[in-house]
Amino acid sequence: MGGETRRIVLNRWKIFLSAWHPQMHGWHRNGDIVVHGSRETSSASSAACHKAPIQLMLHVSSLGGLHEAVEEQVANICLDHAAALDANASFALVADAFRHAHDRDAKVAVSFCNLPNDATWQSYRAMLDSVVGAGADALLLDDQALCLYAAAHHPSVPRHFRTTASASSAPVIERLRLQLGAARIVLPRLSSIGQIADLRAASTAELQVFAFGPACRIIGDRSATNCMAPSSMPKNQSSGMMAERCADDMHAANEDVYTTGGHVNLSALHLLPQLINLGVAAISVETGYPGAPTVPQIHQVWREAIDVCSMAPESYVIRRHWLEQLGLLDSKDPGKRAAG
Repeated sequence: MGGETRRIVLNRWKIFLSAWHPQMHGWHRNGDIVVHGSRETSSASSAACHKAPIQLMLHVSSLGGLHEAVEEQVANICLDHAAALDANASFALVADAFRHAHDRDAKVAVSFCNLPNDATWQSYRAMLDSVVGAGADALLLDDQALCLYAAAHHPSVPRHFRTTASASSAPVIERLRLQLGAARIVLPRLSSIGQIADLRAASTAELQVFAFGPACRIIGDRSATNCMAPSSMPKNQSSGMMAERCADDMHAANEDVYTTGGHVNLSALHLLPQLINLGVAAISVETGYPGAPTVPQIHQVWREAIDVCSMAPESYVIRRHWLEQLGLLDSKDPGKRAAG
């Protein structure tokens, strides 16, 4: 979809929201749509995010993967929309899969990871309506027009918006949260601890980060320059924030056993203490890619790591069997040092 067409679609849905769905709209002074209640509840949402345990979101690429994740007792699962709407998957089959997940107390988000264009806009709307009708618990979107459509037609279904690297600054994130009514912002696969800390300090948006999978990399920048607060903050706030961030700079005690192996592009196990300390709402882990560990292996490792780190982040260490299960360590290599 061309830039001019995209602007027309976005403006069309802004007008539609204000006219058709009055309880959803509110106008900020710069003309952006503000979902009703987002300003009033932002403080409470932020406080809740700090108190809530970090959520593990397991990404699957097929209905078979969804079933396997449910049987593994995964609580939060993200399913690619292409799998949910495969030609061989009828609406009834998808609805049954979602119902099975709900019966096992699992929640299913559906990811729309491709941008619609002029030719596919109608079909994307129909696909979104279909997965919501089948019982999707949340929508992961990266198209603003589709997100606004979901806000108008399915306001009770949480919308998680995925940003690009060029749209991940605090002002843009906050604008997207207000304009789209996004319950959560999902950061790009390449991010940094410094960036996440800045966003948490300057925005009330819930954040989700990719922590395991191909091309998923969180840079653990702990140098003095990266402990600096955003330049837009008052000096009295930034100095305090800088000291607090540097003091809270936590990582696995045996991080070297992991990072020296060259695996930082695949997993952020060593950064779990920092992610938890910063109040990240959820971490995404991917499955089903070529050579990936099994769904049970990935879930068991990350579930155990999160639980261990949440209970005692100051003494958190990376365990050898985690690396072995995830294929990050040769089990026959005695030279690698890791905890039990």
